[in-house]
Amino acid sequence: MLVGPLFALTGCPESAPNDAPNGKPLRVEMAILAMGIRPELKVYALDRERGVLWLEKGAEAIHRIDALMSTYKPDSELSRLSAAETNVWHPISRELMEVLKLSRRLSKESGGRFDVTVRPMIQLWRKAAEEKRLPTDEQVAAARRRVGWDAVELDDLKLRIRLKKPGMSIDLGAVAKGYAVDEAVVAMKKAGATAGLVEAGGDLFAFGLKPGGKKWTAGIRNPRAADGRRGRATEPAMLTVLRISNMAVVTSGHYERFSEIAGKRYSHIIDPRTGRPVDQRLASVTIVAPTCALADGLATAVAVMGAEERMRLIERLENVEALIYMDDGPDKPLRAIRSTGLAAMEADEIAAGP
Repeated sequence: MLVGPLFALTGCPESAPNDAPNGKPLRVEMAILAMGIRPELKVYALDRERGVLWLEKGAEAIHRIDALMSTYKPDSELSRLSAAETNVWHPISRELMEVLKLSRRLSKESGGRFDVTVRPMIQLWRKAAEEKRLPTDEQVAAARRRVGWDAVELDDLKLRIRLKKPGMSIDLGAVAKGYAVDEAVVAMKKAGATAGLVEAGGDLFAFGLKPGGKKWTAGIRNPRAADGRRGRATEPAMLTVLRISNMAVVTSGHYERFSEIAGKRYSHIIDPRTGRPVDQRLASVTIVAPTCALADGLATAVAVMGAEERMRLIERLENVEALIYMDDGPDKPLRAIRSTGLAAMEADEIAAGP
C-alpha cells in the first residue's frame, strides 16, 4: 500500500563509540532485510553491546511477522490461508488474529473503505498494468464477487477463521507492516530499551525521548520530489516536521505510485466498493496514531474515503491526527489539510536532515 519512505528522520546525531561518554546514552542502529524493504531500528543505550541486543530482539519480531503475513512467501501462514478451502474453519496464530480483528474494526469505522479481502481486485489491476490494458467490466464484477470483509468470520476464543465466499483471499499489505513495527517496539522495550525508533518503508514508531529529553522528529517529504529533490523549482523538498514520542507516524504517498494505461494514470489503491482505483489527486496521507498498525490501516482507509468523511473519521478517533496533501494540478501548489491537533505536533522550523 505504501511507497516510502515519504518522511525522513531529522536532526539525528551520529552514532557514538562503543561506550557512552560520561554516562550519556549513545545511539545504536541496525538495518535489516525484511518484507521486501530495509527496516531500520535505532535505540539509545549506555553501551553498544546492550543496544545491539535490543535491536536484535526487534529484528527477530519483524522477521517473525513477515514469515506469518507475507503474500509473497508461499509458505507463510497468510498464503496458506488464502489457498485453503472456503467455508471451513482454519486455525490461525494469535498475531494473525490480532491483525484481522484490527482490520475488521477499520472496515466498520470506514464504512467498508478499508478491506483486507481486496486482494482479487489488486491482482486484477496489477495484471492490467502489466498488460497495459484496462480490465473489462465483467472482470471487475467477477473480482468484486470475491471481496467482502463481512464474509470473514473470526472466532477469537478458538483462534480460527472462516472465509465464506468462494475464491476469497486476504492481503494484509495495508496493515501488516505497521503491525511488524509495533511488535518490534514491544520486543525491544521488553528487552530493556527505553528510547528508540523503528522505521519500515513509510511506517515509523518512536518511543521514549532522546538524550536531553528531546522528542523524535520526522520530516514529511514533498511527495512530488524524487529521492529528496524538489518536484518544482519553488517547492521545498521537506514540507513539515513532526515532533513525536510514543506515537506512530505513517506516510503513504500516492503521487508516484501509479499505473499508466492508455495514457491515463491510475492509483495503486483500489476502492473495494467499486473495484476500481481511487482518485489520483490525493498526493500523500500522513497519520499519527498510538500504534503503527492502526496508522497504517487508516492511511489506506483515508485514501479511499471522500474529502469530508475522511476528516470526520480522524476527528472522532482518540489520539489520531492526519495531514493530507492534495494535488490540484501541476501548476498549483500542494494543498494541505490538517486535523485539529496536528499543528501542535509540527516544529516551528524544518530541521536539516536526515
